[in-house]
Amino acid sequence: MEPMTSGGGVLAGRVALVTGAGSGIGRACALRLAAAGAHVVVVDVVGETVEKVAAEVGGTPVMVDLSEPGFLGALRDQVARSPVTPGWTAASPPDEIRIFPDVVVSSAGFLGEPEEEAALEAFARILKVLVGAPYQLVRAALPYMKEQRWGRVITIADIPGGRAHAATYATARHALESLTTAVALEGAPYGVTAACVTPSHARPEHVAETVADLCAR
Repeated sequence: MEPMTSGGGVLAGRVALVTGAGSGIGRACALRLAAAGAHVVVVDVVGETVEKVAAEVGGTPVMVDLSEPGFLGALRDQVARSPVTPGWTAASPPDEIRIFPDVVVSSAGFLGEPEEEAALEAFARILKVLVGAPYQLVRAALPYMKEQRWGRVITIADIPGGRAHAATYATARHALESLTTAVALEGAPYGVTAACVTPSHARPEHVAETVADLCAR
């Protein structure tokens, strides 16, 4: 399959980082953003799917577990090794990791098993992936976005209220919505926009169209 990246498009010259890009909505977003001209950093926990989607879009594969404490440094180092994104080798301030995407799409997430609802370990892991990881990614990317006075942050939430055994998932998703609002307010004076997309039962490709439209504005 030929990579979907192109020389033109509204996102030509931009780097888009997409988490959960190995399948579902994340993969659809990676394909759509690549079609719009972006170089996509394909992030997922499953190495095989990361490599496959990265090959489809002509992007950079990054295999990391977003629940692990050191995921941000590992992500930065893997991207820095790509010849397409040499700027990621720039030095960060002491005790701080910075990354340099123009677009961040946070799509990674999982519902968890019903029997795990009462387990604090499972609750903590869901919060790390659905809230903690997006927070770290955005905080690491915002200095670059502010400096260039352009950036797009898109988070993918859901409407889980009607599901049984979804208390932890609902808690995390609502926190993600609030995080996105805070980022939108902080970034607005610098040309950085943020939006939370709540697709419910929409098809992945339809969600990806919305994400691409938000990035192109």
